Amino acid sequence: MTILFTGRKADLTPALKAFAEGKLAKLERILDDIQEAHVILELDKHRHRCETVLKARTATLTARADGPDFRVSIARCADRLLAQAKKHHGRL
Repeated sequence: MTILFTGRKADLTPALKAFAEGKLAKLERILDDIQEAHVILELDKHRHRCETVLKARTATLTARADGPDFRVSIARCADRLLAQAKKHHGRL
């Protein structure tokens, strides 16, 4: 799986990228055929927003989350994607 990072008015540190990669690694257990993930981190005043788009062979999953810092918003976004992946896996 290739992970693309985009920072809008945000500094993307290696620790933040590693945190996001760790959270997205959980999704590989449910959806085996993930081709690409795009993580967009945006900073608006005091709002840290994360948007993630996963492209798999059978589906495209999208989630957005806000939080007081990027770690919280990434974790919330990953949880939402995990719920979507479980629901999609159940349908298959």
